[in-house]
Amino acid sequence: MNLHEATAVARSKSEALAYQPFVDGLRAISILAVVLYHVGLPGVPGGFVGVDVFFVISGYLIISQIVVGFERGRFSMAGFWARRALRILPPYLLVIVVSLVIAPCVLVMPGEFKDFSDQVIWSAGMVVNQLFVGQGGYFDASADLKPLQHLWSLAVEEQFYVVAPLLIGGLWWVSRRMGGQALRIGVSAVLFVVSLALCVYWTGTGDSTNYAFYLMPLRAWEFIAGGAVGCAVPYLLRLPKPVISALTAVGLAMILGAVALFTAATPFPSFWAVIPALGAALLIAGGVAHPAGLVVRGLTWRPMMWIGLISYAWYLWHWPLLAFMRVYNFGEKVMVWDVAMGALSFVLAIGTHLWIERPIREWRQRTRVQMDWRPVLVGVAACAAVAVSGFGFANFVTPPQLGTYQRTDSILHAGDLCRLNLSDPNDTCPIEVEAQLGVLFGDSHSQIERLLFNTIAHRYGAQIASIGGNRCAPILGVDILNGYPEGCDKIKLDGIAAISSGHYKAQFAILAARWAAYNNNPDQRVGGEDGWALAEPGQDVASDQQKALYIEGLRNSIAALEAAGVKRILVQGPTPEWLRRVPECVTRADAMHLSRDANCALPRAVVEARRANVVAWLKEALSAFPEVRFVDPLDVFCDATMCRPYDGQVLLFSDDDHMSEAGQARVYRAFENDFRWAFGAPGSGPRA
Repeated sequence: MNLHEATAVARSKSEALAYQPFVDGLRAISILAVVLYHVGLPGVPGGFVGVDVFFVISGYLIISQIVVGFERGRFSMAGFWARRALRILPPYLLVIVVSLVIAPCVLVMPGEFKDFSDQVIWSAGMVVNQLFVGQGGYFDASADLKPLQHLWSLAVEEQFYVVAPLLIGGLWWVSRRMGGQALRIGVSAVLFVVSLALCVYWTGTGDSTNYAFYLMPLRAWEFIAGGAVGCAVPYLLRLPKPVISALTAVGLAMILGAVALFTAATPFPSFWAVIPALGAALLIAGGVAHPAGLVVRGLTWRPMMWIGLISYAWYLWHWPLLAFMRVYNFGEKVMVWDVAMGALSFVLAIGTHLWIERPIREWRQRTRVQMDWRPVLVGVAACAAVAVSGFGFANFVTPPQLGTYQRTDSILHAGDLCRLNLSDPNDTCPIEVEAQLGVLFGDSHSQIERLLFNTIAHRYGAQIASIGGNRCAPILGVDILNGYPEGCDKIKLDGIAAISSGHYKAQFAILAARWAAYNNNPDQRVGGEDGWALAEPGQDVASDQQKALYIEGLRNSIAALEAAGVKRILVQGPTPEWLRRVPECVTRADAMHLSRDANCALPRAVVEARRANVVAWLKEALSAFPEVRFVDPLDVFCDATMCRPYDGQVLLFSDDDHMSEAGQARVYRAFENDFRWAFGAPGSGPRA
C-alpha cells in the first residue's frame, strides 16, 4: 500500500467515526418515503424501501465503529451495547407504553386485546419480527391494524447489534493470527453472498411465508453492504471528482426510482432490494469521498438534516397512530385522518427528539460517563417491565362490555343431522330408505345451509346431500380463475355422476353460491382483486365473453341435474355483501356508541348496483328452464332505502358475505312455499 492509499484508508476510517451531515439528509429521504407510503399519499408506492436504506445506514455506521474500535484496541462490548441501549430504548419503550395507554380506548374485541398483548411482549423482547413472520405478509390488509407492526425493523436492527460485534470480534481475533485483512474481506463477501442468496430464495410469493422480509440473517447483506462503504471509499478517492458526483447521483436515483416504481406487488425483498440498498451504499460512499458534491450538499440542506435528526422518533410514532385510527375507523383507511396522524406523529417526534433523545446525548457528552454494563442491565430490566405490562394487558385489562347478539334461530333446534357429501366416495352417512333425496349444489354459500335444509327437509320426509365445496361454484363446463380450488371440477362431476348412476336417486336440487364473485368483479371485497373470472376450459386467461360463459355454465349444471333425474330445481339468488365483517362491525359500533347504519349497513342502491349484472345473467340462464324456480333474497335484508345485516340484536351474517343461521332461517321463511315445493312437501302451492 502506497502513501496515498494509506492516507485514504486512514481518512475513511476517521470519517466513519465523525458526524456526516449528509447521512441525516439520507435518513430524511428514507423516513419521508416510509411515512408517505404508510399514509397512502400518491407517488410513493415503493416507499417501504426506506427501511432498506435505514439498514444500509446502520450497517455503515455500526460496522465502521466496531472495526475502528478493534483496530485501535479500544472496542468494548459493554460500551457498545450500552450506547445502543441509551440510543434505542428510551423512545422505543416510550412509544410502546403510550400505545398500551391508547389501546383500551380503541380496541374492542377480546381477540384484539390478545393480539396487541402479544405484540407488546415480543416487541419488548426485540423479537417481534419472529412473531410477524408467522402472521401473514407485510403488505396484507390485516397488517394495517397491528399497532406495533413497524417494530419488526427495529427488532432486525437490534438482533444485528447483538450479533455484529461478536462476529466481527471473532473474525478479528482469527485474522490477526492468519489471513489478515484478506480473510476479513473474504469472509464478509461470503456472508454477503449467502445472505443475499437466501434472501432471494426465501422471498415468499402469493400465500407462501415471506421469511426474507422479516428475518435478520436474510437481511444481513444490507448491513454488510453499508459496512463495505469504508472499504470502497479509498478506491473512490482515486476517481475524478465529477465521476464520484455522478456515482452519488446514480445512488440517489436508484433509491428514488425504487420509491416511485416499486409496489406492493413487487416480490420483495428478493433481488429487487439490491436496487435501493446498493443506491444507499453508493450515495454514502460518494458522500464520504466527495462531500462537496451537488447531491451531498443538497442532502445537507437544514430542513432535510432536521427531518433526519427526528427520523427515528418519527418512525416510532407514525405507525401506532395510523393503526389505531384505522382500527377506530372499522379497518378503513381514511386519507384525511391518515394525513392528520402523520402530522401528529411528526410533532411527537420533534418533542421526543428535543426532550428525550437530545438530553440523553448531551448528558453522555457532558458527563463522559463510562459506558459499562449498567445501562445495558437497566435497559434489559425496562424491557422486561414492559413485557410484563403487555402480559397484564391481556389478562387484567377488561375489554369494553359487549352486547349479547343472536345468530341462531329456533327453526334449527332440532339439532344437526348426518350430512351426506356425494362428492366424497368415502362418505359413510347413511341414506334413509323412505326419504326423498335432494342435493344442495354450490360453494361455501350453499354448504353453510346444509344444516338448515336438512333439518327442515326431514320434516317432510326428505334428506339433503351436498355437491361442491368452498369456491366451487355450481357452474359446469367453464374454468374459474383466481383462487379456484384444484380438483373442483372433479368434485362437481363426481357428485353428478353419483346421482346419474342411479345409486342415489335425487329428486330435487337447491343451487346457492356467492354468485357475484364469479363475475370478474373489480371490487376487491367481491371475489378478490380481479374477481373470480371465467375462462374457456383449459385456458388460464379470462375470456372476454364473461356473460356468455356464466350463462352457459349455469345451464350446463341444470341440464346435468335434469339428465340425472332431478325433478325439482330451485336456485337461490345472491345475498347482499358487506364492506366489513358483520359481527365485528356491529360489536364495535355498539361498544363505541357509533351508528350501525353509517358503518355496517349499505344503501340499497349500492347493493343493487353491485349485483345487477349477475342477477340479470342468472335470470337469462334460467329462462331456458321454465320449470326451475328462482328466489331473490334481497328484500329479506333490505327495505326501500337501506340494506342491513342485522335486526336489533340478531346478526344475520357471520362475516362479510356468509349468512348466519338466523339469516338463513329468514330467507327460508320468506320463500317457504318455494322451498317446501323443492322438498316435495304436500300442500306446497304454485310459484308466487
